[in-house]
Amino acid sequence: MKHLRSAGSPLTLVLLCVLQGVGNAQNTARQSNPERHVLYLNCGSNGQQVTARVGQAIQITLQTIGPGQYSSPKISSTAIEFEGAAFAKEQIPGGPRQIYRFRARSEGEARVNIPHVVQLASGSANEIRDSNPAFALSIRVRRPAVVDAVIIRRSTKPT
Repeated sequence: MKHLRSAGSPLTLVLLCVLQGVGNAQNTARQSNPERHVLYLNCGSNGQQVTARVGQAIQITLQTIGPGQYSSPKISSTAIEFEGAAFAKEQIPGGPRQIYRFRARSEGEARVNIPHVVQLASGSANEIRDSNPAFALSIRVRRPAVVDAVIIRRSTKPT
């Protein structure tokens, strides 16, 4: 028989999101080479629209509070490619933290949905309300910026 943990107080949920850096997508990309820089996202990015460059890595870290975990992502277009997921090396007692890795492959826009699932033992009459919402966001993928070289020519005036 599985024992389920309580999700804790609302203050606990707020503190976990604050510790994760809610609402701040960090795009470390420079215009020169998007492949070297990762777009870091977390639970605070839920419902947002973000922009990535072709070739850029995208990492989404999600925290579950209480029972369950996030499932396989669903992606609406080939502009974004799913590369893999893993549990974070360091966990907190509140629930599992998962890291999803994606790559921006081509220009366009993709909707990424990552459902949250709670599995109960079969035959259980207990119903659990899932307090962890599915994660969803839109990612607009643009081509890498090209740095234009400007050539200045000296004009020579005849004297």
